[in-house]
Amino acid sequence: MSELQTRKLSKSQFFFFILHAQLGLAILTLPHIVGARAGHDGWISVLIAGIAVQILALLYYLIVKNYPNKTFYDIVVDLLGTKVGKLINFILIGYYVLYATLIAQKCTSILNLWIYYRTPPWVIMGLFIFVCFYIVTSDIQIIGRFLVLASFFIIMLVLLITWTIKDLHPLFLLPVGEADIEDILKGAFDATIAFAGFEIFLFIHAFTDGTVKAKLKWEQISILVVGLFYLLTTLICFMYFPNAAKNIEHPIVYLLVPTKFTIVERVEVFFLAGWVVIMATTFMCFLYISSLGISKLRKRNHHKKEVKIVSIITFLIALPSLYINKPTFWHAVEVIQQYYTYTTILFIPLLVAIIIIFKGKKVKQDEG
Repeated sequence: MSELQTRKLSKSQFFFFILHAQLGLAILTLPHIVGARAGHDGWISVLIAGIAVQILALLYYLIVKNYPNKTFYDIVVDLLGTKVGKLINFILIGYYVLYATLIAQKCTSILNLWIYYRTPPWVIMGLFIFVCFYIVTSDIQIIGRFLVLASFFIIMLVLLITWTIKDLHPLFLLPVGEADIEDILKGAFDATIAFAGFEIFLFIHAFTDGTVKAKLKWEQISILVVGLFYLLTTLICFMYFPNAAKNIEHPIVYLLVPTKFTIVERVEVFFLAGWVVIMATTFMCFLYISSLGISKLRKRNHHKKEVKIVSIITFLIALPSLYINKPTFWHAVEVIQQYYTYTTILFIPLLVAIIIIFKGKKVKQDEG
């Protein structure tokens, strides 16, 4: 049975699907990334990035309103032809496989550093990928249900982060606008990468009940929620240690180290336990989209068998990278990821939108 013929996502499941796709590594690293670019004005970069992503969501709406029952993989083939369309789809699948690989690698490294420092990395990664694989082999509606349940951990993270409000110093944000506009925009360029995952709207809209306008509304609400979450974490980090945030790779974790409750001593461990669940849900979203793409290339009606392929590829690529400690290597990976992300979320959808507009005008001229 085709996936389009199965029961579809509800509006709430659709919302949480896109929400979880956007959250992940940036929870720990975004304050450091924007702080390194724009100093304590990095929160302005996050704000600009959120607005830019909302504009991109309107671009996606222009695409899907013309193809309400087709995934982006199908749309690309219809517009660009079989050969070019499959080539573009291969690029898209490669992006989601590599992004999933990066998530698995980073998650394993951080858990190995902070919690399971005596556990072999391959064991952590193997368990992480296996759990995600098991869930993603299900129908999309079951995946959506799990993502709704996992949203409890987002609330837990917010509560733990905001617990430090009493120790913050708002004056650390002054003077506002001290950084150059160029640096703030560079920070916004980097911060936009943190929202990567919102573009899966293009792929799962066809599996969701409701009108395209309603789906756009929930897409924009999910972007708003993620933007507010990122803005909150960035502001808290800058008001706690503004100068140190740009030098500490995981400022949120260090923020929680001094925090203690009556019955809980190492709060950062509880935070990371909740964070790894969010990382897993993000990984699931990318694993599903990449598996869906391969199933389209192989002309299969379900993505279940392809999940095995992507999971094995992800493990084989990510495992050797755990033992690479060269900063130059990871800097190159980050640069490639940035441009690959912009190719996926901006340039390819923009190309498709332009073709749709051009063909639409051509049809109107022929009718006239």
